[in-house]
Amino acid sequence: MTYVTPHVNRTPQHMVGRPPPAAPAALAAPAASGTAASALSLERMATAAEAGALPGPVPGAPGTARGLLTRHQYALLSTGLRVTPVIGADGRPQVLPMNEIDAALAVFRPQHVEGERAGLANRGRPQLLNALVGPEARTVGYIQGLPPGCLPQVLSAVDLAVEQPVVLRVVYGASTCMPLRALSYVLPAVQLAQRIDTVVGAGRTHVEVVLMGRLGTAVNGLPAAEVSDELGLLARMLTQLLTTLRPGGFSVLGDATADVAEPLTELTRRLGSATRAGTLALLSGRGGSHSDEQTLRYVAAHILLHDLGGVELTREAGSAPPDRPVRIDVGGLLERHFLQARLLMLRELDAPLAAPLVLTRHSVPPYLMARDGDLALRDARSATLTSHPDTPLAKAAGLDLAYLRRHLPPGVLPPNA
Repeated sequence: MTYVTPHVNRTPQHMVGRPPPAAPAALAAPAASGTAASALSLERMATAAEAGALPGPVPGAPGTARGLLTRHQYALLSTGLRVTPVIGADGRPQVLPMNEIDAALAVFRPQHVEGERAGLANRGRPQLLNALVGPEARTVGYIQGLPPGCLPQVLSAVDLAVEQPVVLRVVYGASTCMPLRALSYVLPAVQLAQRIDTVVGAGRTHVEVVLMGRLGTAVNGLPAAEVSDELGLLARMLTQLLTTLRPGGFSVLGDATADVAEPLTELTRRLGSATRAGTLALLSGRGGSHSDEQTLRYVAAHILLHDLGGVELTREAGSAPPDRPVRIDVGGLLERHFLQARLLMLRELDAPLAAPLVLTRHSVPPYLMARDGDLALRDARSATLTSHPDTPLAKAAGLDLAYLRRHLPPGVLPPNA
């Protein structure tokens, strides 16, 4: 079955006056889990904020008018965002500036729901924000935080996810030697799906893996046969992994039928000199590019896939993604640089960022071998994770493999032989 990537979230500005959905979807009762407990602590903090114990909403904050946040909702979301790390260009977690939080909440327009559904939505939004980037996500969930520039999309996603299905997308690039720790790249999305399930109920969250072999091969000038072999092996192992961890709630998509040479050329042709120079400055020394044009095409490929829905994807395994989902991208730390380049290009193209990005702790792209030592997926056996005395490992690779060791179910890796 073939898809043209349909998952484009509406930004808050596009939601003004939108009619309510045809049918409500019930939220699950709050569970006695880390996520629910953290959400309750946020509510206590927000109550304190309204009482003056913590800085409360700024004057002129949204009130109780239809389509706006109540003061209590404003306080809940503001409190959650104040403790959300944002990972800047230097890689260090920083606190979101209060003026940025206030500005985003001031223009945020939640979907219009009434009665019981309004109460469910009011409880669900802060709980979903907590599921994305709260304390549990950042400790056991291998989540690092948010990149700069996507706060409006985050607010839109946690609002729409109360009633619409959620797709968590993880994208793998092309590689001629896929590392074993590539299997760990999908695990933060799996754990995030489980946390979202505790808020909205089981069966509403879908993990979508996208393997960009054809596009990556074309942009990076890699040998097609080697890339195909490596991604084929990865697809088989990911299918085994997700069949165990997320049965019925995942899909593996590939771009084998995509023809994107002309769209890529057209996108880069439309860029002015200032945008070209800014993009190249943002990505200087990153991504392994060998030329300025390759760098520009690489960013354009991200936009074509993530923001414009211009890459034809074919399902290779799993179930069909849900209709009209809220999409949330889940990616490694390096993706924050490419997001900034995307935002720069999108401004010139007059197109919005289609979905928020949640950053994992993967500091080296998990589809590339770490330069200071790594383990190849093709050589992996069931004992590889616990015994590899002759292979020096980069620190980042060791951290990813330790995370994988904690969560990999038996039977995914081939037996020792």
